[in-house]
Amino acid sequence: MRFLAICFLIILFTSVSGFCADNTDAAEPEMVITEKKVLQKGELPEEISRFHEVLNTGKLRVIGESRDGLPRYYAVSRAKLDARRRIRTDLLDFPLMGFSGIQELESRNPEFAVLFTEYLERAEPCEGTHMNFSQGDKKGYFCMEIPFEDLRKEILDHEPVPDEQKVPPFNPEADPILSDYGCIIVDTGGYSFVPAILNRVLSNTGELVWMPGEDSTTPVYTFNVTDAVSSLIGAGCRKPFTAKVKEVQRYTDAVLTYTDALEISRILAENSDAPVYFVFNYRD
Repeated sequence: MRFLAICFLIILFTSVSGFCADNTDAAEPEMVITEKKVLQKGELPEEISRFHEVLNTGKLRVIGESRDGLPRYYAVSRAKLDARRRIRTDLLDFPLMGFSGIQELESRNPEFAVLFTEYLERAEPCEGTHMNFSQGDKKGYFCMEIPFEDLRKEILDHEPVPDEQKVPPFNPEADPILSDYGCIIVDTGGYSFVPAILNRVLSNTGELVWMPGEDSTTPVYTFNVTDAVSSLIGAGCRKPFTAKVKEVQRYTDAVLTYTDALEISRILAENSDAPVYFVFNYRD
């Protein structure tokens, strides 16, 4: 009898333990579990964190990571916190214009600083599979993304250009000639050009030919003129105009010859929202 009683207790304990384990797992969020330390393609969405990609896609996407050796639930929770931290730090590091970034705008404009904090709350888990746990090293991953276009408009609405960097508008003499072109390609190849929120196009006399506005479309960034032409024609542009820059100032201002600046002003006179593509030398 004593032997049977012990066996009964062992069976009962095993059943209760299994039930608790099942309920504990059910309480945790669903996630992909992998034995590999390196995520396989397709397990989580790819990051969109290089600034030209963020501008082109209109979103920032990051994957946060936890440290090794954590239980599954805590690993994923800490990875989520890391993703939120990365969204903030990545955004603050993004170039605004010249040598300044969004961080400088936040520090000198209290109203924008408040809006920026509120904007960060819009970050959400990526669509589809957004969390992952590596069983091998007990490490969590969490994917989050945030729309960038809303922030771009807020920035452009808060006097982002310091007074010392403001320039007069390009204002050529009365020009009755109409342009044959419908869109613009600014080729900065061979120069140290950096995609930024406020990439400007200047004339060789230092006047402003084009700058993105609050209501304008975001410029597109690509690595060669051929891709830019194909993309614009595919989007319905009747004839792209390509301007080769004369120089690049402060990494973000593309300077053109007077002739090219005049042609672009003609295009913009007919369509102020004409598509603008920047071709630049990509550096990882």
